[in-house]
Amino acid sequence: MRRIPKALPGFSLLEMAIVLCIVGIIGGVSLPVLTATFKQQKIHRTEQNLAQIKQALASYVLNYKRLPCAAPPRYRPETAGLSEAHRMIGCVPYKTLGLPESVAKDGYHHWITYAVLPELTYAGLRYLMTPDSNEVAETVFCEVKNSFTPLEVRNQYGQSVLSPASPTDFIAFVLIGHGASGQGSFDDEGQRRPTFHPDKIINARDDMVFIDRPVSMAGDNFFDDTVQWVTRDNLMAFYAQKPCQRREDPNQLVN
Repeated sequence: MRRIPKALPGFSLLEMAIVLCIVGIIGGVSLPVLTATFKQQKIHRTEQNLAQIKQALASYVLNYKRLPCAAPPRYRPETAGLSEAHRMIGCVPYKTLGLPESVAKDGYHHWITYAVLPELTYAGLRYLMTPDSNEVAETVFCEVKNSFTPLEVRNQYGQSVLSPASPTDFIAFVLIGHGASGQGSFDDEGQRRPTFHPDKIINARDDMVFIDRPVSMAGDNFFDDTVQWVTRDNLMAFYAQKPCQRREDPNQLVN
């Protein structure tokens, strides 16, 4: 007589339903945590890249006695990442600074905007501090006056972040990461990605005025830019580790 094999034990439909419910609950709890972790990683990468750029700009000043102009935003292999004369707003000149292309982008792979004060890019700058010989102030990086096209950064209330304004120090450059949305950043054709949010529109203009304010995801108040700015004196003191020293009257020649 043939023996009928016993059926192997298995899961009932109820047990499978319970397991699926548990998996769903675990997934529902862990997904927001993973999403927040990925978001924080991108923010951290943006902050790291901005820090590297600021340090590279300080090193450039120590070597060349001036800041580099911006790189053209339109991506072309022969000009990408190279400083372009007289360009005050554009992309980070990463090749000129000796940085990899990835550092010129934020954590979301959007180009970081770089705006620089024209007077501090002047090719005639030959000294960092007071020269040993008789030289006019316009040739000394630490004695240049902010007299033509100031870089202005305002807070959420429309007030200047440099208040009260210093007669001898001013914003040297501004760096902007345009957030997860990428709105207002340059695309590879050199065009700004569209945005309809007021403060992001200001940060995408070319009038040397920018907004630095807390991030907000709320409707009309949406703002996800990371804006960092450095004054000339802070650039020299904190990043270049060589604080500015000036003559009492920069308009006078050294005797």
